Amino acid sequence: MPRVLFLVPPTSASAAPLRNRRRRLPPDLLPLAEVAAQLGIGLSTAERLKAAGNIVPPPVTLAGLKWRRRELLAWLAHPGPDGQLLTVAELLPVWRQLAADRDRRR
Repeated sequence: MPRVLFLVPPTSASAAPLRNRRRRLPPDLLPLAEVAAQLGIGLSTAERLKAAGNIVPPPVTLAGLKWRRRELLAWLAHPGPDGQLLTVAELLPVWRQLAADRDRRR
């Protein structure tokens, strides 16, 4: 006689821990809306900056694009002499120092 397999959907109680686990992001990763808030700009402006590659810290792909809080704050904390945010080339020494600090902590 052939086996019959019945698939039973998980109950809401058993599925809840999986859903909650997937939704939690590390607190140091920021979605674009929070990046926009940190920059003091609107979300649509942040989306245009992202599309043009003008948000200097490279994003991490985890449930969409996210930015590391520490790198974003370092970018904001090191404006150029004219007060404008630095470009990738200008900020490269700062990124190298952050990477070296991060490697030392591991």
